[in-house]
Amino acid sequence: MRILPAAGAALVVAIALSACGGPPGARVDDPRVTTSPTSPAPTSSAGSASVTALMGGFWRVRDAEGEPAESWLRLTPLSATLFRPGGRIDGGLAVQGDHLLADQSSWSMSLGDDRAAPWLAAADRVRRDGDGWLLLDVDGEPVARLVRDGRPAPSKQYETEPDGLQGAPRRLSEAVPGAGVRDVPASTLAGAWHLAGHREASVSFRDDGTWRATTSCASGTGANGGGGRFRPLADGMLLTTEYASSLIGCSDPVEPVSPDAPAVLEVAKARSFLVDGERLTLFDAEGAAIGSLVR
Repeated sequence: MRILPAAGAALVVAIALSACGGPPGARVDDPRVTTSPTSPAPTSSAGSASVTALMGGFWRVRDAEGEPAESWLRLTPLSATLFRPGGRIDGGLAVQGDHLLADQSSWSMSLGDDRAAPWLAAADRVRRDGDGWLLLDVDGEPVARLVRDGRPAPSKQYETEPDGLQGAPRRLSEAVPGAGVRDVPASTLAGAWHLAGHREASVSFRDDGTWRATTSCASGTGANGGGGRFRPLADGMLLTTEYASSLIGCSDPVEPVSPDAPAVLEVAKARSFLVDGERLTLFDAEGAAIGSLVR
C-alpha cells in the first residue's frame, strides 16, 4: 500500500480522489494571514530563468486576477503554498528549468468557498521582471507578479519549514530525457494506457490536464489508484504532480505482476515520455525508464 505525503503535513488531511474528474481537497484550520512590515499545448523548455531562484521565503502576489492584496506564495522543491488573509492553500509542485506545474490538494477550513487559485494553476513558466518575477501561462501571458514584500504573520505551521533548496535537486533542474524521446504533439499522450495483460490497471491522460490511475489488487498495483495534473513540454519532456490519495489497500499483501507496474504507480515521477506505436514509456528525471503501458 502506498502512502502519499500531502503538502504541509502538519495541517493536511487528505481525502480520496473522485473517479470522475478534478482534484479533491482536504480542509484544514489555520490562523489568519496578516501583513508584517519589510519587504494543454506543448511549450518550450528553454529559458535563462529557473524556478530554483524562487524557492524558499515568501513572495507577495501582485496583479493576479481575483487574488486578495494580502497574499503570499511560498515554493519548495515539492510544494506550492498560497497564504491568504483567511488561511492557506497547499498543493504539489513539479519543476523543470523555467517551467512549473502546481496543483491544489488542501486548504484552510476558514477560507470557505474562497479556496481556488486559477492563476496559479495556469502558471507554466517564470521570467525575471526587475526586482521580481512574472508567472506566465502557456501562451506567454502574465498571470501574476511576485515580489519580496513582507510575509504572512508568524505561525508554527510554517515557521519550522526550512528555507532554501531542500530535497532532490534533480527535480528542479532540466531533466535528462529518456532514450528515444522526441518532440511530439501533446495529443500523442492523451487517452487511456494500461498494463499489458491487465486492462484494469491503467492511466488516463485527460483533455483537462489531469491524469487518473486505476489500479487493482489482481494486478498487484493496489486498490487506492491515484491522480494529479500533467503538462507536456517541448521535446517529449513532461511535468506531473500527484494529489494526495486515500489510504485504501488490498485485503491481502500483493506483489506487482509486471516490471512495468511502476508506470501506473509512479506517474508523478515522469519527466519525459516516448510513444512508439501503441506503447507509452515514461522516464524519470534521470532518464531511467519507469515502465511501459499499451493502448
